[in-house]
Amino acid sequence: MLAGLNYFQKASGLLANNSKSEVFVAHMSREYVDRICEKTGLKKGDWPFRYLGVSICNKKINNQDCEQLIYIMTMRIRGWQTRHISFAGRLQLGNSILMSICTYFMQILILPTSVVREINRICRRFLWEVHLHGSKPGYMGWNKICIPKSKGSLGIRDLNLWNNLVVGKLVWQIAENKESLCFKWVDNVYIR
Repeated sequence: MLAGLNYFQKASGLLANNSKSEVFVAHMSREYVDRICEKTGLKKGDWPFRYLGVSICNKKINNQDCEQLIYIMTMRIRGWQTRHISFAGRLQLGNSILMSICTYFMQILILPTSVVREINRICRRFLWEVHLHGSKPGYMGWNKICIPKSKGSLGIRDLNLWNNLVVGKLVWQIAENKESLCFKWVDNVYIR
């Protein structure tokens, strides 16, 4: 493992930060794990872990793994609730800020359908009612709001479709960009 880290350092010019790095193991004895941690100077990490705010795990993600996304969105909306924002302003904030937060997570994960429904509920309540605790129905159906502006609607992204498109972008990059070290690894390990 140390040889791999040294090879990575020589190849990339980057050095692993021991205070920010952890060792993740599976099906190994506690003694062996302790020896690895002692030799490398790294601490043992636990699954799931967070990388750049996104929960990374070795299984299909569930609702609990996406709680951070829901929390970030609701805290952002709570900051906006004290202001008197017009409908057009709420539409712009939802389309730019809230959808950007979702896109960031979706570029890494395929979100469960229940999480996408919850995000749509949060966005719908913010758009129509400004706060998150109401149950007033909207003036238009959410599926009609997700139609593009060029077709006469409000142009909010359809998150179910958007999640599939963003993950599909990664597949396309793997197929097209053979020069990247990361994509070479995926190609050699998983595709071939």
